[in-house]
Amino acid sequence: LTEAGTKRRASLTLVQGDDALRAVDRGGMEVLGSSHTHFAARLRSENHTLKRALTDPRLFSGIGNAYSDEILHRARLSPMLLTSRLDDAQVRRLHDAVQEVLREWIARGHAGEMDYLG
Repeated sequence: LTEAGTKRRASLTLVQGDDALRAVDRGGMEVLGSSHTHFAARLRSENHTLKRALTDPRLFSGIGNAYSDEILHRARLSPMLLTSRLDDAQVRRLHDAVQEVLREWIARGHAGEMDYLG
């Protein structure tokens, strides 16, 4: 399935088996449980705006547009700030915000707050 429109940025792919899953893996880092150091290295590996970096599935897995705004608000960082201009304290705040927001949404899903999706 793909997005209706000419850009076709969104899609849903059904796969069967580990090999098929690896074939569609974009290579993004799993941020839950990642170290600050590993997160910082991945974040600074390309010079993008924070919004673009967080939503790039080649850099980070599982964030996307759904959580990026909430993460940036929690970290008190502008989505337009370039990754190359972040100091260590800002990267630490961003990493902490990513961990907090994703864990909160996982907990909400487990508590049944996301039943409308199913």
